[in-house]
Order: sequence, then C-alpha cells, then structure tokens
Amino acid sequence: MTDQEISWKRVLVIAGSVVAYYMGAGYATGQEMLQYFAAYGLISLVSCVIYFIFFWYLNDNFMVAGHQGHFENGMQQVCRHFCGKYVGSFYDWFATIFCYLCFVVMCSGGGAVLWQQYGLPTWVGVLLIAVTGVATVVFGLGKMVDVIGRMGPVLILLCIAGAVLGIVFADTGISRGSELAPTLDIMKAAPTWWQAIISDIGFAIMWMVAFFAGIGRQEKNFKNARYGALLGIFMVSLAFGIVSLAEIANIEMIRNSQVPLLLIIDNVSPLAATVYSVVVFLGVYTTACPLLWTGVNRMAEEKTQKYRWLTVILGVAGFFIAVALPFNRLVNIVYVINGYVGFIFVVFVVARNVRDYRARKAAEADTYEAV
Repeated sequence: MTDQEISWKRVLVIAGSVVAYYMGAGYATGQEMLQYFAAYGLISLVSCVIYFIFFWYLNDNFMVAGHQGHFENGMQQVCRHFCGKYVGSFYDWFATIFCYLCFVVMCSGGGAVLWQQYGLPTWVGVLLIAVTGVATVVFGLGKMVDVIGRMGPVLILLCIAGAVLGIVFADTGISRGSELAPTLDIMKAAPTWWQAIISDIGFAIMWMVAFFAGIGRQEKNFKNARYGALLGIFMVSLAFGIVSLAEIANIEMIRNSQVPLLLIIDNVSPLAATVYSVVVFLGVYTTACPLLWTGVNRMAEEKTQKYRWLTVILGVAGFFIAVALPFNRLVNIVYVINGYVGFIFVVFVVARNVRDYRARKAAEADTYEAV
C-alpha cells in the first residue's frame, strides 16, 4: 500500500477512537444531551448541525497542525500555534486542567450509572473508573487509540438503538415533549439554546486539542486520519440528534434523572437497561482514559517513573473529588463554565486561518509579479 492509498480499516479504527473518546459519562448517560440540547426542545436539532460543522472544522485544524508540525507536546504546541506564546500558554494549562476535571466528571458518571441501575454505593463506580483509567493510561496513547478505537462503533450503535427504542415507546412524545421542555424545571447549560451550543463547542474542543493533534502526528497517511475523524464526528453528531429526540419524547420522566438515557431504556425493557448500563460504563471508561492522559502527558514524558506516579496521584485525587459531588452538578459546573472560555479559543483558530490565507495569497501575488 502506498502512502496515498486509504486504509478503510484504519479509517474505521480512527473513527472508533473519536467516538469512544466522546462516549463518556455526559454523552452515554444522556446527561450532556439533556442539559445542552433536549431541555430547549426541537431547536436542539439545529444545535446538532452547528455542532457538526464547528467540530469538524476545528478538529481538522488540530490534526493538520499536529501532522505538519510533528508536535511531540500536542497541547502546548498546538495552543501556541493558534494563539501565540502568551495566550497559547494560558490555553495550554487551561485545557490541561479542564481535561483533568472532565476525568473527574467521568469518574462521577461511573458512580451514577451503578447507583441508578444496581443500587450500588456511588463510590464503587467511581473507584472502578479511576482504577481502570489509571491502569490504561500507564500504557500510553498509542495503545489506547488501538484498544478503545475498536469499541467505539459498538458503543455508538447501541446508544442509538437505545434512543430509537425510547422514541418508539415514548411516554410523552416528541411534539408534546418539545412544548413542555422549555417550561419544566430542568438543569440547563444556559438560559438559551444558542448560548448552550457555544458552551458545548467550547468545552468539547478543549478535550480534543491534544487528542486530534496526536492522531495527526502519528498517522503516516494523513488521509486515513482525515476520513476517520470526519466519520467519527458525523457519528457523534448524529447520535446527539437521535438521543436528544428520545429525551424530548420522554422529557417528563427523565427531567430529574442522573442517567436519563438509561432510565428511558429501562422504561422499555429492564433487561435492555441492564445491558446498556454495561455499555454506558464502557463509554465512561473510554473517555476517562484519554482525559487523564492529557493531563498527565502535559507534565511528564510517557513511560517515565514520574509519568506513572503522576497518573496514580491524579487518579486518587479524582476519586475523592468525584465521590464528594453529584454527577449532574459536576457536568453543569465543569462543562458550562469552561465552555465559554474554550469558545474564545475558536476565535483564535479562525484568526490564524485568516492570517494564513492572506499570507498564501500575498505569496502567490508576489510569485505572479516576479514571473
């Protein structure tokens, strides 16, 4: 195979790793969709389209930067590439801290899943995510992408299947649910849908800076990375829309649930809910690992003693924080506040693209005049 040929097997693995990365506690439980999308009614479908466009544009930029710059320290170098030395340094550390806080959210989500479905103490699920996350991160990102990437397609298909069942057997219905959603006392990400999507895009890209830059750097055939990322982002956005519709259709039942999608499926079939709870837990795990890796990798080189000890220390700290705060409150605090700061990063990415475009045009004009 030449460098120019596309390996569809590799494309699917990369797409799967993107999906698995995002199939975390907020996503697979339905809590993120509830607070950012379903709570505002059918306008959430417009939000899903906006999300897809921005998410693809931004993450493609991160992959290109990682591929062309061969950035070893993805977070730091990509942030400085787009924002300059000083603002870039701020976002470097901001993203690092934020990703670690999201790891804490994942731990809390694991606890919420086992508590809601099996009645286990919250700390049990938190401990399982923290321990398995630490163990996986010690192996490094390369193995992580290969291992969890193969789980991604299965996770997203089961997530969509559960949402479709929720729509078919809904208690309230999409039309009635869309009318009720804005009037109900639901924990929301923002007062309006457009503020919510700004925050959602902002926090999501802070997850993805180092992850996509790493994929761009590691993939020898960049076409594989580009097609894989596009497919993965499309699958994530599609699932957003379908799960949001399922939550709208069952809005009265799930409005105060910690794990709304699991409750929807349990209403259809308790057996299916038991199976899905395992899926959710795996989704939480697949997201927790790269988030913890992002924080550790910023402060220590992989495979070193410092890297291993730092992973353990941050894992233990995450356990205690996650046990102390409820899952839906952590989502609302960590995701929302950081989302607005993260969205400013989008402005810097666009500005860098504009500067690069003008520089290319100026160079082309100079070449033409010289000829």
